[in-house]
Amino acid sequence: MRRLLPVLPVALVCVLLVAVEVSADPHRSRGLLVRVDPAERAVVLVENGHHLKLIVGRDAVFLDDRGQRLHSLEGLHVGDYVREECRHHAAGPPIASQISVLVPAWRRFESPEY
Repeated sequence: MRRLLPVLPVALVCVLLVAVEVSADPHRSRGLLVRVDPAERAVVLVENGHHLKLIVGRDAVFLDDRGQRLHSLEGLHVGDYVREECRHHAAGPPIASQISVLVPAWRRFESPEY
């Protein structure tokens, strides 16, 4: 029993770190893409006046404005109005699992209603 006492606090800290590392509920929001970086696998969007940087997960899903799957991050464009779903991590930026284009950039710029 005495040998286990010094190990218990370390084990408890490890369990707490794993529990805090990934939030259970995904974060969902809408915003305007202001940066798409396929090399870094990251996007930046403006949400309610705040810039939000997202790392794009390897298994992330990208959908166009018709709900069809895009083949890669390169299908997203600066100026697209998107909805994102991500998970927050304690040690870095959120990781996006899905990004859906709600209004493509070309439509926003050709129509006065956007």
